[in-house]
Amino acid sequence: MNSIKCPHCNLTNWATDENCKKCKRRLHSVPATEQPLLSNVAYSAAATGGQQPYGAPVYYPAYPQPVNTNSSMAITSMVMGIISIPAMAMLIGILIAPAAFVLGVVSLVKANKRPMEFGGKGFSIAGIATSAFALFIFVPVVAAIAIPNLLAARRSANEGAAISAVKKIYAAEITYRATNAAGSCVDFHALDLSGLIPRSLANAESNGYKFRITPTDAYNCEIHAVPISPSTGSRSFMMDTAHGVVHAADKKGGAADATDPILGNKS
Repeated sequence: MNSIKCPHCNLTNWATDENCKKCKRRLHSVPATEQPLLSNVAYSAAATGGQQPYGAPVYYPAYPQPVNTNSSMAITSMVMGIISIPAMAMLIGILIAPAAFVLGVVSLVKANKRPMEFGGKGFSIAGIATSAFALFIFVPVVAAIAIPNLLAARRSANEGAAISAVKKIYAAEITYRATNAAGSCVDFHALDLSGLIPRSLANAESNGYKFRITPTDAYNCEIHAVPISPSTGSRSFMMDTAHGVVHAADKKGGAADATDPILGNKS
């Protein structure tokens, strides 16, 4: 059977013995990962059988370090953020950048709350930064292109509604004269009471335009539509009951008249 000498008192002991028969000290060193978590005094006393030698080593267990295994969301955020910058030129970046920003925020929150499971904080921050850059720089550029087109479409829609309203008022005047034996045009209040115009026109204002009925003689009148502001419409319109045609022109906020081009004519 193998034997071993005690490193403290040189007594020969069996190799299977844990402690020296003479000094009662340990014969074998114990790996640090197997040592109990004890204070300096408690461990020294336990290792020496109640004695506390000066300068005895103290062992502490080695705890496992956090292992981050899931960084896919953070990496995806960074990649999408980088792609969103050149993609803004094709307007696809408007969809990619917000998604990258949201993924970056979510992955960063998860990495902070559960660091043992989620990692990639650096990737998350990179994704947030690149997507925010794309949104901050390119969205105003896209807005500068899109907003004027939206305003132009709104003005065009308002002008179409104004032309339709002028024609409705014209038809209401003709019908009122025919059914009420009136000798001249009447105002909006009379047309409204008769139910000949929509209630939206009762106040002589609708869809960014103001309307006016102006008598021209004892029998006829002119129906005017003028934009309230340049943002609500560009052209003014006029239709007279004597001729039944619509005149249109950009009058810079003024009223159209019979000298302006007839709507639909190319000249």
